[in-house]
Order: sequence, then C-alpha cells, then structure tokens
Amino acid sequence: MTVCLFHLHAQDATKTLDDYLLVRFINSGGIEIGCANVPGKPPAMYRAPVSIPSPSAVILDSVPAYSWSFGCSNTAAAMAAGYYDNHGYPEIYTSITNDGMAPMDNILWGTVTINGETRNQCPISATMQGLDERMERGHVDDFWIQYRNYGPDPYLVNGWPRHADGDCTGDFMGTNQSVFGNADGNTRFFFLPDGNPLYDYTGNEPLHRDGCHGLRLFYESRGYEVMENYTQLIQGMYGNSIGFTFEQFKEEIDNGRPVILQLAGHSMLGFGYDAGNLVYLHDTWDHSVHSMTWGGSYAGMAQWGVTVVRLASDNPPPLADFSSNAVSLYTGQYVQFSDLSSYTPSAWEWTFEGGSPGNSTQQNPLVTYMNPGIYPVKLKASNPYGYDTEVKPAWINVMQPSCVKILEINLLLEGLYNPTLGEMNKALHDQGAVFPGTIADVITVCLSLPGEITNPVYCLENMPLHQNGLCTVYLPDSLSGSFYIKITHRNSLETWSSHPVNICSDSTSYDFTDHAGKAFGNNLKGVGNVFCLYSGDINQDGIIDSGDLIALDNAIQSFASGYLPEDINGDGMPDLEDLMIIEENAGFFVVKKVPE
Repeated sequence: MTVCLFHLHAQDATKTLDDYLLVRFINSGGIEIGCANVPGKPPAMYRAPVSIPSPSAVILDSVPAYSWSFGCSNTAAAMAAGYYDNHGYPEIYTSITNDGMAPMDNILWGTVTINGETRNQCPISATMQGLDERMERGHVDDFWIQYRNYGPDPYLVNGWPRHADGDCTGDFMGTNQSVFGNADGNTRFFFLPDGNPLYDYTGNEPLHRDGCHGLRLFYESRGYEVMENYTQLIQGMYGNSIGFTFEQFKEEIDNGRPVILQLAGHSMLGFGYDAGNLVYLHDTWDHSVHSMTWGGSYAGMAQWGVTVVRLASDNPPPLADFSSNAVSLYTGQYVQFSDLSSYTPSAWEWTFEGGSPGNSTQQNPLVTYMNPGIYPVKLKASNPYGYDTEVKPAWINVMQPSCVKILEINLLLEGLYNPTLGEMNKALHDQGAVFPGTIADVITVCLSLPGEITNPVYCLENMPLHQNGLCTVYLPDSLSGSFYIKITHRNSLETWSSHPVNICSDSTSYDFTDHAGKAFGNNLKGVGNVFCLYSGDINQDGIIDSGDLIALDNAIQSFASGYLPEDINGDGMPDLEDLMIIEENAGFFVVKKVPE
C-alpha cells in the first residue's frame, strides 16, 4: 500500500514539482514511480497576459477555452474533449447546449454558488443536477463540498447512491473524489522519474486513480478507441535526457492533438506553438489565449510534464516504432533495423547518430558503425494524415574489438560474382549501392560444435562481405575449440565447412573459394577457376526449386525493385537474368548439405 502525503504551499510562492510530489516509490516490478498532486485553482488577484499568436504560429482551430470548473485538470481535459467533439468525435458532448456541439467557452452554463464559493460550470468537466437539464445527481452533487475539503464526499455522508460515471472528465479522472484520496479540486497523476512515458497506469487502483488512465476511460465511455495515453516528464526534469521535448509537442500539434501541460500544482491545455519554444495555451482561468516558454514557468509554476492522449480515427497518422536485430555490436558490423510502425506509414526518415549511413529513407535500412560508443536512433514515420517520431536513446552499443580472436573467411556468392573482374559486384537497390566502400553484401556466420549442429555456440548476422570475398569475423577470446562454420545469405544456399575448423590461435582463416571440397558434401559451384555458394534459395528452405521460381516470378510480375531476396544477381531488379540462375541450379536438384 502506498500512502500519499500532501504538501501545501501558498498560491503566490514559486512552485516546482517537488512542492506537489506526493510520493516516489518502487513498485513490485522494481520500477520507481512518482505521484503528483494537482490542486490548482485560479489565483485570486492575478490573470496572465493575453497572447496574440504571430502569423508564423501553428495553432489548432476551434479549441474551447473553459474557465475553471471544479478542478483544473478535469477542466483542461474538458477543453481537449471539446476540441475533439468539434473535430470528428461528435459523441463526446451530446447534450442540449449549442445544438449538441461542445461550445467554445462555458459562459452559457453560468455559475453556481456552493458553501459560499462561486464556481463556473461546465458539464464536460463536472456534471451537476439541473445543469444542461440533467435530471439526476451528477459529479458536483456527489463529490463537491468546498475547495481543498478532505472530508468524505456528500454521497457517502448522506448515504445516497453514487451516480454512474458518465458524461464528464472529472468522473473518470478521480477528480474531487475522496475514495481516491483526492480533496476537492485535486487530481493526481503518476509518472516515471527516469523520464520515460508512463502508459495508462493502473498500479495503484483502487486506492488511487491516475488522471491519465481516467482520460482513457472517459473517451472509451463515449465510444472511442484510445491508441495510447501517457504522462511523461519533460526532458531535463530530475536530470533526465529522455523526457518529452518541445519537438514532440510540436509533433502532437501538427497531428491535430492538443496536449495537457503539467505544471507545479496546475494543469493547462497546450494547442499551438511558435518560434523560440513558445507554447500557446488555455490556462483554465479565463477564456483567452496565453503563452509560455516550453520547459519554463507560468505564473510562478514550473512545468514538469505532459499528459498525452491519442485517439484512433478512420485515417490516423502512423504510430512510429522500430526494432533491430542487434543492439550490441563490434565496429564495422552491420545492424538491420526493422520498421514496426502501425497505421500504414508510407515514408520513413531515419537518423543514425554515429552510423553509416547517417540518414535513410528506406523502410528497413542496414547500418554500420565504425567508432565505439553508445548511440541513439530516431525514426519519423509519415503517411498522408500525419507523422510520428520514435527516438530510442542509447539504443546501439558499439564496441571496439579487443581481446578477441579473428576468423577470416573467403567466399564468393554465385549471383554477385563477376568472372570478368574476378570479384563480386556490389548489391544495388533503387538508390544505388546498398553498402559503402568495397562491401558487396552481408552474410550470417555461425559456429557449431560437432554433434550439436542445430545449436550454434556463436552467430553474427549482417557481417560485411567484401567484393574480393573477404569477411572478417571477431570472436570472443574465450571461444576455443573446433567448430563447423555455417554461412547463410539472403538468397544463397546454406553452406557448411567441410570439417570442424580449429579456432585456438588469435587468427584463423578458412577459404571456401579454392576447392569444392571446402564445403561439406562438396556443395559449391565452380565458376571459372573459383568456387561459389549456390545462389537462388529465395525462400531459404534449403533447396533451389519451383518454390523459388514462383517467388521470383511474382516479383517480376509486380515490377518489384530494390534490395530483395528475389534479386539474385544484385542489380536491384528481379528479372530474367535471375531466372536463368535459379533454373540452372534447380535443374541440378541442388539442396543444402549439413553435417550430422
């Protein structure tokens, strides 16, 4: 059980997150989580200056400006909900005011005085009996006594049934509700102090409700799917380097999504930006446009984070994500990146700090790193409806080979080999050579002990194979003994060394090119005076046959191009030249031969 202790501070004091930090704790999974209290209300003697956006500003249109209605967080959330109600999500507000469309301010709903306090009303933030002709009790009736009152809620004191969560953000966010430990005016938000986003947190239910999780429940109650929702510290808070940035805020606005800004003790709604890291916002205190500098303070309250909600739509922008087949590698090795973005991206912009290439527009690029270090990777995925960016800091760890053994392998790929030049051609795609320098293509090298062929002790993927046939493999110094060498390639037949190779010295070499007997079962093809790995096993099933011919024919018929398994000769275009190679090898019933 987590106990949250409140810290109260004067309205006009300079405030930081720590002033409203309820607790930091380690959950059962060993992850540190923070919990912030957000009790803000309009200051008695202050209103922020009105801002007039410049012509260069990017502003979302038709964003309501609601003044504080029984909590700042639920009011900020109500403004976002009102925006969506006017932009393709019409079931969010369905009552009688403004012909059933969320109005641009809450003046029409008037005010109400309760226990000597006059409050603005907004049924999207907090429902009330009689407001919008509501017949039954609502949020205010059941939960509100007086600002900062910690007592049991009216429905508990009076013993009447609590209304069902329904039409307002405050119901679902836990705002004002004593059963969640919230005083009147309060909402709480959980976050990760390391700067990562905390997605849809439910770990303290039913004792405490996370306001961000409540927003998911609210939108789902209106019949809409939530793609993702999270609260995140801004970059630099508590010294983190991975928090939410101004660039990410701009991205949300560019994609038509307002963002809840979390300040010390207060929530506001950001809906635009301008040069100089300027954020345009509604502060819940009036109906005007205001501004602040990203990461700065507003009326003496320092920004500490954001709460982001992304709703599904019929035409959503992508949700960027990616993976790679390795995150630790030696200098000179290649790593294959794979786009995992959802919602059908049609364009990709990769940034590889320290990598070669440093940028790529391919969907699944291959990248090498020549210098040791720890590097981030960034992917911006786009489609006609918007874009999304995923940054993974410290994703690639590149190590300098030291205290290692070197295995030098010589081999040639039939499809790429050019007898006239006596070396392999470089694999091509639509933009030219796939790999820099003298690298022709990449292969996978695995080592297996005799009798344990199916359980390799060491494998390295995407190893550079140079045009002269040389591939240099770095092995751990601790690796010692005799091993079969297995070579695989995107469209070549799996090939094994004819015998276990002794790897005990600092440097070992093995040449597949000078004799057919260097491969197990003499499984090499003579081309002139050298021997090559058979090409044409497109589907990698260990046999070159009709299945590979069908795959190639499909690629030809669809006019496919690029760095593809179907492109046997590496010219970037599956065609009849590739077909001739496969037909010849299929005619000889070529199959892989594996040691027992």
